[in-house]
Amino acid sequence: MPDPAHFPLQESQWLKAVPWGFVQTHRAQAERNHAQSLETLAQRGGLCPSALLAVVEHHRWRRLPEAGAEADLIAALGAWLRRDAPQPGAGE
Repeated sequence: MPDPAHFPLQESQWLKAVPWGFVQTHRAQAERNHAQSLETLAQRGGLCPSALLAVVEHHRWRRLPEAGAEADLIAALGAWLRRDAPQPGAGE
C-alpha cells in the first residue's frame, strides 16, 4: 500500500520517496510533462529521479543520467527542507 505522506520514486538508488509537500506545488508541471495527476503518477509507482527533477525545476522532461539527476534532486529536496524548517530563534 502506498505511503500517503510521500510521493514514490522509481529507478532510484538512494531515495525511495519524497514528501508530498515537496511535489504538490509543482502539480501543473507534472500534468504538463506526464498528462496525469500526481496522485495517478504515485499510484503507478511514481517517477524516476530525472522526471521528478524536471517537474520541480519546471522544465520539460528529458532523459538524464539517473545518478546525476538523483544527486540534483537530493540537493533540491535539502534546500526545500531547510527553507521550510523552523529557524533558530524564530518566534522569540
